[in-house]
Order: sequence, then C-alpha cells, then structure tokens
Amino acid sequence: MQPMRILVLLATLSGLLLFPATLPAQEGLAPVIVHLGDGSSLPLRPWSLSYEFSTWAQGSSPLFAEIRRAPANALWAGKKVYTLVGATLEIKTEMAERQREVDGEVRQVRVPVVKGFVVVGAEGKRSEVKLEPPHRELLAPGLDKSANLLPRSFDLKGETLTGTKREFCLTSLTALVECQVEAGQEVVKLEFPK
Repeated sequence: MQPMRILVLLATLSGLLLFPATLPAQEGLAPVIVHLGDGSSLPLRPWSLSYEFSTWAQGSSPLFAEIRRAPANALWAGKKVYTLVGATLEIKTEMAERQREVDGEVRQVRVPVVKGFVVVGAEGKRSEVKLEPPHRELLAPGLDKSANLLPRSFDLKGETLTGTKREFCLTSLTALVECQVEAGQEVVKLEFPK
C-alpha cells in the first residue's frame, strides 16, 4: 500500500475512534420539526438524537474522563424508554435565576430551565415524564461496573432544508453542564415523523 493511502486510512480510522458516531442520520425519514421559544419552527433532515455522558476509571480523577455519546431514538428517563416515533415531545421549563456574562460583565438573568417532558403519542395519549438521567445500562451497556459514569446532556443534531447544520442541547442532565442558549432559541417542542 502506498504511504499516502496508509496516512489517509489511519487518519480516517483515528477520526472514527476519536469521534464516535451518534445515531445514524435519519435520512430516509421525514424531517423532525423543531419548535423554538420565540414561536418559530424549523424542519431538520437528516437528524439524530444522542445522550452525552462521561466515564472514568474508579480511583482516577473525573478531570480525565472520556466524553462519549449514546445514540437514541427514544426519550430515556431512569430505566424507562419512551418511544418518539410519530410522537410529539413537549419540553416543560420554568424560569430560574442564573449568572451569565452580559456585555462583558457577569449578571443575574432569568433563563428557562427544563423541569420535565410530555410525550404525546401518535394516538394522542399524553405521558408526563420527570426529568431523570438515563440508567447506565441504557447509556453504556456492558460498561465495567466499577467505572464511574456521569450523564451530561440530551441533544439533537441535524440540518435545515437549506443545508445549515444545527445542534440543540435539549436539556442538561447534571449541574456540571448547562445548556446555554440565546433567549427565544430554546427548544420547546419536537414533532417526530412516523
């Protein structure tokens, strides 16, 4: 094999190892419709959902944790799995005081904080879902029981119909990670295709 081909192959393989794939983009499906806090909405296709989490060996520092993603096609809360195919996911928020940098200085501002979800099934049944980090077996099946695991966030990635890449942090799952979005750009509802 030629040296240049070997370098390209190694670079490709290392990229796959460093950046594990999320759920394969849903190219064959209809777009997911994202509704934002300012009343606007946009379709994303292809799109993918994932949970971000970190793992580290017992006895080592969390500063050296490996950040990973678990692809998802459902909402996970504890050990429960809520299907999203053909459903609408409403994100329940309430306003809370947080410190943010505004015009170069730190100020107290009111921001929306996710408190839970409502899954509205294709048949119209509404299920209230408490905000709860997913169980470790959903995030990392087969992970060594002695390893530490910290769920971080629930995210949506996709492209608009014009090809603009968008990424939304739907909710943080720990106080160590915060979804910081501009006012009015928080996701309030997602409509999933059948």
